[in-house]
Amino acid sequence: MRTFAVYESPKGECEAVKIGFSWPAFLFTGLWAFARGLWLRGLALIGIQIMLGLVAAATAGFIIGVFQMPESALDATFRLTQTVVIIPFMVIVGLRANDWRRKDLAKKGYTVLNETVIARSGEEAITTVKPELISEDRLLKR
Repeated sequence: MRTFAVYESPKGECEAVKIGFSWPAFLFTGLWAFARGLWLRGLALIGIQIMLGLVAAATAGFIIGVFQMPESALDATFRLTQTVVIIPFMVIVGLRANDWRRKDLAKKGYTVLNETVIARSGEEAITTVKPELISEDRLLKR
């Protein structure tokens, strides 16, 4: 069971947002943001990932030069520095992602129906709060 916050739009459509870590955002960062309609956030996340990749490449080159390692070690060194640099970024995205979604829904005029619904899925969380939506098209499955 997971915990969700359930929101309703001015048009009466409902959406559930999981509270806690977002594995899809951790794994897919910018693509996750695009899929959720967070266009500027998605562009920023992809830009940051590119910059971190460049930092990892520069760091790998620096390490190879300082320790006078053979150039054949560059690939392994780059992969290691990339992992050390990008994984913390991905963890931060996973931790903050659902907060970004909640803020985006608030900007779009959604109101909070219930902040803590324990359910197996977002759909179940919505129908727990608004059982009349079980058979209606206004139920969003997110």
